[in-house]
Formats: sequence, structure tokens, C-alpha cells
Amino acid sequence: MDISRKNNFDLIRLMAALQVFYGHALKHLDVPVQSWAWAKVNWLIGCFHGVPIFFVISGFLIAKSWESNRDDGRQYFVNRFLRIYPALWLGLGLTLTCMIVSGSIDGTVLSSNGFWTWLVGQVTFFQFFTPDCLRSYGVGTPNGSLWTIPVELQFYLLVPLIAWAAGRFRGRLGGNVFIGACAVFSFVLYALFIDQKETASEMKLFFMTFVPQIWMFLFGMLLYRNYDVLQRMVNGKALFWFGLYLIMAIVESSVGKWAPLEFVSGAVMAFFVVSAAFTCSGVTSLLLRGQDLSYGMYVYHMIIINLFVHIGFGGTVVSMAAAFACVLAASAVSWNMLEKKVLAYKEMLSSRHEPRRSMICDMAAADVDAPRATGDGGIRDETSVAIA
Repeated sequence: MDISRKNNFDLIRLMAALQVFYGHALKHLDVPVQSWAWAKVNWLIGCFHGVPIFFVISGFLIAKSWESNRDDGRQYFVNRFLRIYPALWLGLGLTLTCMIVSGSIDGTVLSSNGFWTWLVGQVTFFQFFTPDCLRSYGVGTPNGSLWTIPVELQFYLLVPLIAWAAGRFRGRLGGNVFIGACAVFSFVLYALFIDQKETASEMKLFFMTFVPQIWMFLFGMLLYRNYDVLQRMVNGKALFWFGLYLIMAIVESSVGKWAPLEFVSGAVMAFFVVSAAFTCSGVTSLLLRGQDLSYGMYVYHMIIINLFVHIGFGGTVVSMAAAFACVLAASAVSWNMLEKKVLAYKEMLSSRHEPRRSMICDMAAADVDAPRATGDGGIRDETSVAIA
């Protein structure tokens, strides 16, 4: 499939991560919105939620990754591991350091089974768990944004199965109908139970699974599977899709929540995200210069916000700006000292175990496996972290 390596996915991920940081900083640092204009800007920013954007990009790129590595499934899973866990574990170290320095981890906490269960969950795939012994720190959970990591990991495990099941149908249309039906089923469960998420513990746990979350991810998969047909509708058309989505957001804010409208709005959001990736596609390399800070921004932002809340540094725009500066610095260090080096190692492993393929497959793999350090904004074999 002819997909340009020159795109804006890195920049879109960064904007989504910034949206997540902004929303969490505004809320947890208790920064007052002091003007009508600021309130309107907040509404506009809130229309473009970071988590659905991450899920759409992830569905698009991970579908591409699996297609390029399906002859070597081991490499696919190694790539996923290397993209997620090194920075995640660094974030855990930073979290522990902040809690120790602030005096939140003492002998009582260390003697609690809940603390050690939490620690095991953080290094594996139960990042959403927080024991009672840590509820007094910060906002009540050391890094609550990580709840989407287990969801994203479930997506990775499901992509090969979804691709296999879609391939059992005759022709592309049958596979599209299957994936679309899965998206509808997921959304129906999401719409039925979302209002119970904060009131029933079993519903909160249910929303930590892929079942009510995967519909936006599947939109991304569908857009990848059909990009050769849809590219005329999306390439260079970001302004159109932005306007259409904004109109739908205004309608939603006027009429209230209505599930069918929300589903269609999600599909339009997915088109906008992919369209933005292939509109003015040289912007990313010009602005970011090979710096991909989005994952670090997601992993580290609540660590800093929690520390600020715990020490009582909040309530002003200055505190939010200081938090942003700290998060930006941590993300830059993480990218340049850890993530970029790990991804270079991933590329070395990928080339060492590269199976023999046809020329067409080699061209497709080049789109996915280009090193992130080059700054060309290419579609690469990586996760799009779904965070909120």
C-alpha cells in the first residue's frame, strides 16, 4: 500500500499528549479559568480528547506494523515491548523517587502487601491498580493516566486475531464489515455503561478492558485497510474534516449526549486525525526536528502534577507552567537518553531477523520500520500510546 513516510503522526501525538496534560493540570492543580475567552478555548481543546486520538493513530499504525511483521510475529511483539516498557519503567522510578522524597513511602507503606502488589502491577500490565496505602499521595493515585497502558496492550494482542478473522471473509468488503461490526458492538457497550463507570466498581474494571474501548482503535484499523481507496478523501483535506467535526461537536453540545451522533462523530474524528497526518506533511520534521516527546509527555505528566499537588504548589497559572516545564524536560531526557536508543536497538534486531520478502513487501516494511531518530515523521513500527 502506497503510504507516504512523510506525515504528521508524531506532531498529532504530541498535540494529543498536550491536551491530556492541559486537562489534568487545569483540574488537579485547581487553576481557575478567569475569563469567558479562556472558557471557550477550554471547550475547543476539550473537543479533541487525547485518548480517542491516540487510539485512532494506534489502530492505523499498529495495523501497518502487523502487516509488515506478520511473517515474524515474534518481532512484532518485541517491537511492542521495547516501545512501551523502558520509558514506563523509568516513569516508575521517577514516581518512587518523588514519593520517597516527599515522605509518602515509609515503613508502614513498605510493610503493606498492597504496595508490593502495586509495584508488580506497575512493571507488568496492571497499571490501573492503586492500593489504599498510596491513596493519600497527590490526587489519590501515583500515576492514574497509566490506566490506558493495559488497554493498549490488549489492542496489540488482538490485532493479529482481528487481522486473521477479517481475512477469513471473502474480499476486503467482508473484512471491513466484520471490523465495523466489532466497532459497533464495542461502542454499544461503551454507550450503555459509561454513565456507571464512576459509580460501580465492576463497571470501572470493565472499562479497563478492550471491550468498550476498542471502537476508536478499530476506526484507525479500517482507515489503514482502506487508505488506498480513501486517500483522495483525506490527503490535504484536514481543514474540511476539522470543520465537519467542529460542527458535530457544536451540535452535540446543543442537543446533549445521543449515542448515534457520538458514534458518527467518532468516525469523523478518525478521518480528521488521519487527514491531518497527510496534510502539510512537512510540518512535523520542521517543528520537531526528530524529537518525539509524546510518550514521555503522557507517562511523566501525572508524576509531576502529583508531586505539585502533594507539596501544595497549585492554584495558579504559574504552577501549571512550572509543571509543563518539568514534564517537557523529563520527556526530552527520556527521548534522547532512553527511548531513541531503545528504538535504535529495535531497528537493529529487526534488520537482523528480517525475513525474505517480495520487493512490494520490502517497500511497505520500509514505511513502518524507518528509525524514529531520523525526524522524517515516517510511519514506523511503534505504538501510539493511548493515554488519558
